[in-house]
Parts: sequence; C-alpha cells; structure tokens
Amino acid sequence: MCDYLIVETQNDLAGGGCTSGLTLATELANAGKQVAVWLFQDAISLLHMRDKTAILACAQHENITCFVDKFSLQQRGDITLPEEIKAAEIDEFTLCLMNKSVRPIWH
Repeated sequence: MCDYLIVETQNDLAGGGCTSGLTLATELANAGKQVAVWLFQDAISLLHMRDKTAILACAQHENITCFVDKFSLQQRGDITLPEEIKAAEIDEFTLCLMNKSVRPIWH
C-alpha cells in the first residue's frame, strides 16, 4: 500500500501545475515513501503530450505506481498506455483512498 496518493485532474493548460504534482511524487519517492499517482479527467492529456518525460519518470520510479482512470481514458480518446502505467477502475482508487494510513493530495 502507498503512503501518499497524488490525484491529478487537470492539465497544464489549466494553470501549469499538473507536472508539479509529478515532481512532488518524485520527491516523496526519493525520500523513501511509497506513492500512487492517479490521473483523472484532463490530466489524461499528460499521455497525449509529445514530451512524456515527467509521467514516464514517475512511472519508472521504484517507489511510484501510476494509474489512469479507465473511464477518463475512454472519454478522452484512443491512447496507448506505456506498460508502466496501469488503467484501473474507480473501485481500486476508492480502496486506496479509504486506507487510513494513506495521505491523499489533490493536485
């Protein structure tokens, strides 16, 4: 189970902060924390960007697990997920969120 749950719902066009959530995830992971990053809604656009460096760096970090909401993925078109990023149902997100030891961060 993760120590931190970072939830991204916006893309950089909504204010430029989406990739800073990925930076936070990396900083926490480098400090030895287990981090889950979930992409919802417009944050799916991170997978459309030509430069996927930030999301792929997170997904390849040993202390970070990256998820994409299946419903958001279906709503936003045909995206081929890198093998390091898992498409998951909202039920899995809810279970993670309800864990008392997890610290959620909506970013």
